[in-house]
Amino acid sequence: MGNQYIIDEEQVLWGYGNNEFGQLGIGRVDFEYFYTEPAKIAENVVSVDASGNGYFAIYLTEDGNLYGMGSNRLGLLGQPYEVCYSDHDYSKVTEPVLLMQDVVYASAGMKSILALKQDGTVWWWGEYSSTYLTEAKAYNYQYYWQDEEDEKNPTKILY
Repeated sequence: MGNQYIIDEEQVLWGYGNNEFGQLGIGRVDFEYFYTEPAKIAENVVSVDASGNGYFAIYLTEDGNLYGMGSNRLGLLGQPYEVCYSDHDYSKVTEPVLLMQDVVYASAGMKSILALKQDGTVWWWGEYSSTYLTEAKAYNYQYYWQDEEDEKNPTKILY
């Protein structure tokens, strides 16, 4: 979705492409600039993944620390937020923030993050796109943007 991330042979993470949500982790947001030259993001990185929509990226360091940067949609990157009705209105994390420690594997979903910790536990957080829009009369997006579980969809996971 407009971004590429590279870990070189010295475990340095580089990124280039869009930075409209701060997903390059370089301390700023750029709406109309496309980075064609890689920007240095972090050192001692063993893996990196980006959301399918390009809004955020995560990376794992050799000491088991998981970091994230980009769109903080519904608090995905651990920062305070208010519910917004546009992806561009959510706060943007422009520098990497520590999300979790003792992680051995992590994966970015479209609007979620999955992490496997050293103790074998699996952690998931983010937004699970609900089944509200699969209902015959679900033409109103107010249900899609709900930010709490309710009796209509008790399996909706948001945090």
